[in-house]
Amino acid sequence: MADTTAEIDTSRLLRQYNVFFDLNKRQADGHEALFRDITTLGSYDLDKYRPDITVESTQKPWRLKTVERAKAISAKALRCLEQDKNELGWRLNIESEILARFSIEVAW
Repeated sequence: MADTTAEIDTSRLLRQYNVFFDLNKRQADGHEALFRDITTLGSYDLDKYRPDITVESTQKPWRLKTVERAKAISAKALRCLEQDKNELGWRLNIESEILARFSIEVAW
């Protein structure tokens, strides 16, 4: 069966810009661990998450409030979504909450 015009155009663009797909290779060399970590993080379930209580807990007390912060950020994000806010609206509502983590966790 003949290719449609759109398929022909796509094929031409792929050749023009030297885009090739090697379906036998899953990811770039040297990045397997990074992609594995990203996949693991993506599969975390907030309901099953629990902060680890370790000897570092007294040095890192913010870890115990991770779930609270995540729920607060999620609630703000849901409000932005429901109010159909643009990027600036999202940033004004959520960015300070996200960046607050650095003032809590990062010691200078």
